[in-house]
Amino acid sequence: MFENTTLYFAYYPFVILSFIFMLKKVIGNKIGLYIVMIFWAGMFNFLSNLLQYYGIPINLFNIYKIIIVIWGIYLSYRNILNYNNKIDMSVSIVWILFSVIFWYSYIFYKGDLITILSQYFYKLGLIYIIYNIFKYLRYDVEKAHYINKLVITILYIQIILSIIKIILSYIIVGHLVEYIVGSVSSGGAGTAVVLPISGLILYWLANDKVLKGRKIIISLSFILIGIASAKRTPVFMFPFIYLLLTAQSLKFNYLIRYIPIAFILFYIGVRSNPSLNPEKKNWGSFNINYALNYALEYNFGETDIGYILSPEYENQGRGGNLFLIFEPQRIGLKEGYEYIIGKGIYDVSVKKYGRFLGGSYDIESKGLMSSLIGNIYRYGYIGAILIIIFVLLIFRNVADKKLRMILTIFYLWELIFYSDQFMFSSSSAIIIILVCMISSYKPNNYIIAESYQ
Repeated sequence: MFENTTLYFAYYPFVILSFIFMLKKVIGNKIGLYIVMIFWAGMFNFLSNLLQYYGIPINLFNIYKIIIVIWGIYLSYRNILNYNNKIDMSVSIVWILFSVIFWYSYIFYKGDLITILSQYFYKLGLIYIIYNIFKYLRYDVEKAHYINKLVITILYIQIILSIIKIILSYIIVGHLVEYIVGSVSSGGAGTAVVLPISGLILYWLANDKVLKGRKIIISLSFILIGIASAKRTPVFMFPFIYLLLTAQSLKFNYLIRYIPIAFILFYIGVRSNPSLNPEKKNWGSFNINYALNYALEYNFGETDIGYILSPEYENQGRGGNLFLIFEPQRIGLKEGYEYIIGKGIYDVSVKKYGRFLGGSYDIESKGLMSSLIGNIYRYGYIGAILIIIFVLLIFRNVADKKLRMILTIFYLWELIFYSDQFMFSSSSAIIIILVCMISSYKPNNYIIAESYQ
């Protein structure tokens, strides 16, 4: 129930206090309150577990998820059928096509309807709901500024909570722990991979794409969200995305100005993460070869790049099983119709054969599975492709080609090498869809973000 009861009981009073603080800011604003509720999902999960810890058989978190979905539908239903441009219409068409695949798969394979509804509305559909709530921000500068400022404030709180978690983790446990992410999650750290980067992108945009002085320090502090959960991905990707965002050009004379900052981020990340240094401890030595070899072995099961690219290589890890895209039978898709509708979502959702790993679910691979392969398994090739198109169409709202490229690069990278949290974690989705809306150009009504001191 609780990985470490003492840590949870010491940490969550701070989360509850931060929730009360934010409630005072958003009382009277429906969308603002909705955003706060989504970002404090981890608190509701903790309270749900707390009730069960004391023998009260109420699943508060399930009630919370139902409220979030119904509330989201209420806030968005008027906007869903109002298409302001071709992008909005395209997003809806692709979502409808994916929904047809999803529900046909359910009819074909069956399964518990409550579980399927949860997967469809809370895990997947919430992104479409958020898009329709936010799409009118392109035309309402005042509301866009309010939401922008609110989300930036929430991100500041996530940084503060991450610092508190780091301190408490060392005092109580003796090392960093994964399973708590700010106020967002209390039982899984996947969000800690994407939240630092989505937060950085919004902060950069909110400051008119210029980071100077103390704004550099604040922008760098977003990586603390990943460090607090001992996540490895931000160590490599946060400096890379920071470099792409802040360099005015990819020419060497521009990049050289920001390479030292990116290297410092990488240096701190490697030394602070036990997995990435030979001593396997917080603040171990900086050994770049060890860190890179670990990354290769984690993602591909091997450190020899030549062997990974050879015909003899056996697919291992999230990176290695990428090669299975072109071998559907090794993914478990044996029949022609499975290429179209996949194997269904129910078995994986209820972990019928345990955790979704290579070697289980009739998949010929070893280790962790990438989300791309997981999507192909669940929804078939058509469903998996439609999800990608759905996300890339949302990115089409971004007028800045460089920003759109950065969003696309990280989305595809995280889809292939991690768990598709960048756009399908509701907290990160709020940030990125907000980025898409406030950065979209509309004649005579360009939304210029306020600068946050």
